[in-house]
Amino acid sequence: GVHLLMAVGTIFCAMAVAPLDVPLSTFFFIVPLASLAMAIPISPGGLGVGELAFIALFEKVGYEHGGVVAVLFRLCYYGWGLVGLIFYLMRRKKIRQAMELGEQVEAAEKEEAARQASEETNDADADRAVDRVSLE
Repeated sequence: GVHLLMAVGTIFCAMAVAPLDVPLSTFFFIVPLASLAMAIPISPGGLGVGELAFIALFEKVGYEHGGVVAVLFRLCYYGWGLVGLIFYLMRRKKIRQAMELGEQVEAAEKEEAARQASEETNDADADRAVDRVSLE
């Protein structure tokens, strides 16, 4: 699913750069491979590595704009990251409150479980005491 969307996004980036003279199916093969290259921890964030992979792979199929497409793809990638950052900053207080509430609920559940375990232990002790008294 993710690679499909990435390939489609890259197709749109490529269409914005120049007319496509390669089959669209090429993108569904090249984009996942170039994305894999971006994940190799050679440079911070895969900078340069992914672009070189795009250039090399697109040159193999005769498309000469691979580098421009790679940079445009990366800019789109960062753009969506900025959109996420904006939403995070707008809702940061609510996120913090929800996390604190979750921690409070978790602490209350642990206290309740400990109280129930203590009551069960006390009940078991009382049952044993009654058994001992009845045996005597």
